[in-house]
Amino acid sequence: MVIPCSVRAAAQRGDVRAVAEWLDTGARDVNEQDGGWTLLCDAADHGQTGVMYLLLVRGAHTGPGDRYDATALHHAARYGQCAAARLLLDGWGADVNATTTYQATPLSWAVTARAYEGRGEEMVDMMRLLYSRGATSAVASHVARGVPILAATDVAAIARRFHAADSPAVRLLAGVHAAGGWRRFVLEPRRRLLSLKVLCERGRAAAFGAHMVRYSPWQRAELARLGLPARAPLRARLFSEAFPTEVFWLVLAFWRTDRDSRY
Repeated sequence: MVIPCSVRAAAQRGDVRAVAEWLDTGARDVNEQDGGWTLLCDAADHGQTGVMYLLLVRGAHTGPGDRYDATALHHAARYGQCAAARLLLDGWGADVNATTTYQATPLSWAVTARAYEGRGEEMVDMMRLLYSRGATSAVASHVARGVPILAATDVAAIARRFHAADSPAVRLLAGVHAAGGWRRFVLEPRRRLLSLKVLCERGRAAAFGAHMVRYSPWQRAELARLGLPARAPLRARLFSEAFPTEVFWLVLAFWRTDRDSRY
């Protein structure tokens, strides 16, 4: 089955009606790889979640979608389309560690994609999203941008071939590896604060620089009327012995660090 160029263009620009009309005119295979890839991969490349949703409800699968067995998630990861990746991962259970014919994962595609040049932070956002949904850096691409990397054993080895040692991508990969995995990497700042609280309770440390809440004049007047202090060292209270450790950990669960995924 030949997919008209006009239909591919419609998928790329997010024209849901045009794609739906084409699908409705006769027997159409929504997973056809005419031209080397599916319409779902086309839409994922451009982050067109409306078209992607239409194709998915019409039967498009999230498995291999091009001649190299790359999935739509690979394509979304390559171009930094986080919304498209979330739709595939959270809505349709896409395999976050799917591999191509040359053993490339969505994570390794994100790390080596030219589309991120000059957009390092966007690459890190995609990497965090993939890690938070279970991506592993143990599987490496044997070929990236046409360069054989046969000796590579993980994505970090590939990243070092394409990025400076102090780049955000390499730092993130190194941090996850050093922590022993994504979950431990994300929880580490919270564990440090919990350790500080325990030390404070034992008198072996002090929570210095406590943030003092500042109120407007009318707020201070209202607090005075109620007999409440106008300035309260909130951080000191969190680290005090009177604040239960279980509640402290619950507070940390809602705290977003710079290590957490935004999605």
